Amino acid sequence: SQTRLVAWDCTPDYLRNANSPDRLSHFYGNLRHRLQFAILLRSPVARMQSAWYMFKNFMPIKPFGKTFVEYVEHVVHGHREWIFEGSSYAPQIDRWFNAFNSSQFIVVPFRLAYSHSPARGNRLTAIGRVVKRLGLDSGGGRSLSDVAGKGQHPSLEQEVPPDLMSRLNDLLGKYGGSAREVAEILAHSNAELYGYWGPRNNARSIA
Repeated sequence: SQTRLVAWDCTPDYLRNANSPDRLSHFYGNLRHRLQFAILLRSPVARMQSAWYMFKNFMPIKPFGKTFVEYVEHVVHGHREWIFEGSSYAPQIDRWFNAFNSSQFIVVPFRLAYSHSPARGNRLTAIGRVVKRLGLDSGGGRSLSDVAGKGQHPSLEQEVPPDLMSRLNDLLGKYGGSAREVAEILAHSNAELYGYWGPRNNARSIA
């Protein structure tokens, strides 16, 4: 029997880095069509909160603010920076779909990536499906929680007042961080949407 090696690399920075799609496409050249990509989509504000705490607690580069609420106030007053920009999903996904065929992508809701149970209508968990797309044994009921930790911090409801949350969501909507904008791109793509069984070209249903 032959041994088949598959490389797997994971980092949230790839999605938001404007140079990554073209660099990767150029590096792989004629083999770029063999690549497979997984995009885990989290609530934009929840992703911001998680990133803020990660950098605040574990990274040498510290974000603005003594609390996440201070950071959000900073953002809604016009100081948009890297943590905020990381949640501008629509232009990020669009860049990748322009550099590669969208059929090379599977898009997974973040909460399903941490589940040990398959989404409705699926035989495999989200991570199992990602592995299957690589041509490997799906690994049964594997979940992202088996290989990745989850940070500890208050819930968004505990931290961010409703009026401030509304202002932040409005701002995200202006910079590609709304579900509607992301759904418009996915509805016109050939990406696999894990856990979604509605009309394929219906952005409202996808959102």
